[in-house]
Amino acid sequence: MKVTKINENQVRCVINKDDIKSRNTNIIELFHNREKMHSLFSDMMEEVSKEYGDAYQDSGIMMEAIVTFEGSIIVTLTKQEEKELLEKNTDLDENTAYIVYSFDNLKIVMEVSSLLKEFKGRNTLYKDNDNEKYYLVFSKNDKEEIEDRIYFLNEYGQEENLSKIYMSYLKEHYSIIVKESAVQTLGMI
Repeated sequence: MKVTKINENQVRCVINKDDIKSRNTNIIELFHNREKMHSLFSDMMEEVSKEYGDAYQDSGIMMEAIVTFEGSIIVTLTKQEEKELLEKNTDLDENTAYIVYSFDNLKIVMEVSSLLKEFKGRNTLYKDNDNEKYYLVFSKNDKEEIEDRIYFLNEYGQEENLSKIYMSYLKEHYSIIVKESAVQTLGMI
């Protein structure tokens, strides 16, 4: 694992294939096993702390990870200024409003999608791999358009009243199956 400073606010960590192999795993298994991924990123953050102190340990850090063709993972950590964090949190509070429906299996999601394929708004399908549930997330900005079709969603799924904190958890921990146009995409299958 190699850690280098890019500038005053950024460091880059390169986790190469050998680092991954030394954990008795591979890149594919790593991304499907939360515990192994968490362990790898904890070790990476420990390495960053050794090199650059605790400056990259607080919650004001943005993390971007890229997988290379060679099977390495390049992670860029960016410290955020307090002003940036306040602006982002304000934006989130104002714009993060969702309508969420859960479904027991993908077949049901596909059935509902075939009924909603004319829907023009943004929507994303997530999967909770632990309990095999699917979550269809619509932007509340499209509420008027979705209200015409709400009875299909109520018939096939369960409306979820999720807090903003849980929505953040959902986005971070659940797998994205189809991003931004889930019902449009699945409705065409």
